[in-house]
Amino acid sequence: QTLHGKFIGVLPKSRTFEFMLAEQEQIIRGKAASIIQNVDEINQHLNHKTHIDVTVTQVGSGRPRYLLTKMPQWE
Repeated sequence: QTLHGKFIGVLPKSRTFEFMLAEQEQIIRGKAASIIQNVDEINQHLNHKTHIDVTVTQVGSGRPRYLLTKMPQWE
């Protein structure tokens, strides 16, 4: 899936991120895939509009899990 919004922050060691969706102003949390290099580079672009490609996994009616699959491109 492609999501539009802006990054709020990234923790490079745990490879986790928070992303605010543009449409609903909802904050999602996820992890960056191991193939993405220099995850901490995202912190240089906080609050800049972007779109991200994620894999969404949801079991039953549980909370969805997000995996960032490639480095985002900023507008």
